[in-house]
Amino acid sequence: MGKDAREVLSRGQQKTLATLMLLAQAKAYRSARGDVPVILLDDLAAELDSSHRERLLKDMLGLGGQVLLTALTDADLMNWLPDETRRFAVQSGQVRVL
Repeated sequence: MGKDAREVLSRGQQKTLATLMLLAQAKAYRSARGDVPVILLDDLAAELDSSHRERLLKDMLGLGGQVLLTALTDADLMNWLPDETRRFAVQSGQVRVL
């Protein structure tokens, strides 16, 4: 007790904890307001293995709201995204629809 999470958790555990806290806030917001906030998450795959990515992504999508994610490669997230997912690529300052 009394220790900072950075001192006792791995980077992956820290990212999982932060994402779970974000999900808890989104669920509380949904309960209080009857609406789901937009969730923005940068590079979900960083520091997380595929099973943790899958679980967190399914939990985020289960909220029913809009989720905006970044990833370095399609393989980082594509296995768990719904077919209707809209995808974009940003390269050299240009955005294109995939």
